[in-house]
Amino acid sequence: MFVIAIKDERGALVSEHRLEDTQLVLGRSSEADIQLTGDGISRQHACLFIESGQVYVADMGSANGVYVNEQKLRREALVDDTTRIRIARFLIQVEPMEPNSASLPGINTAVVQPGQAHAKLLILSGDEAGRELLLFEPIVAIGRIEENDLCIQHPSMSRHHGRIHQQDDGSYIVQDLDSSNGIFVAGRKINRPTRLLYGDRVSFGAVECLLSKTEGVSSIRFDSRQWILVAALAMASAAFGVLAALIFGGE
Repeated sequence: MFVIAIKDERGALVSEHRLEDTQLVLGRSSEADIQLTGDGISRQHACLFIESGQVYVADMGSANGVYVNEQKLRREALVDDTTRIRIARFLIQVEPMEPNSASLPGINTAVVQPGQAHAKLLILSGDEAGRELLLFEPIVAIGRIEENDLCIQHPSMSRHHGRIHQQDDGSYIVQDLDSSNGIFVAGRKINRPTRLLYGDRVSFGAVECLLSKTEGVSSIRFDSRQWILVAALAMASAAFGVLAALIFGGE
């Protein structure tokens, strides 16, 4: 018995499946044993099967091919736990299952704890205001559909809207993935990868978020226009206090 691990282009685990006596078909079709979604995936793209106790991979006539150790597959190929299988943006890894784990009701997968997150996005607007989205991976994909790391189902969100990259210096880079409604940092639409710090506001379409540390909420950073507004309000409040003292103090 073998475990088939499906990973994305960053190496993050997407799903795990058991390969026993029958073959597993991978493809875009809802009838595939392992459904893969995205560009470049055929309805029935490839299959994995066991023969004489070993695992083989075969192309099922896909349009964009199957790559084994970065070589396009021409015929069925023997694979093991050292083989790199690639279908479009997905990486497939074959792992033998330990004999004592065969009786377990499910396959063991990594359990991610909230304390392992390096940051979070706090949604500030819309129906999901107050929802916290934890960032676990160094590169986090954000969009409207479930295959993203962070899914925000809002009409202004594109299917694949943007990415946030964690930097070595503790800052972040946000990048627009050619979304329909853009990404805004401190109210300004970005056209290139842009630096973010804790406390910065970033909007994906009409969904405004706050980048924060995982513990509590970071202090909100204001841009120059917001500071001017805050200062003006403070001055107006002080002037009102002086005027009130003059009026009521003379009575």
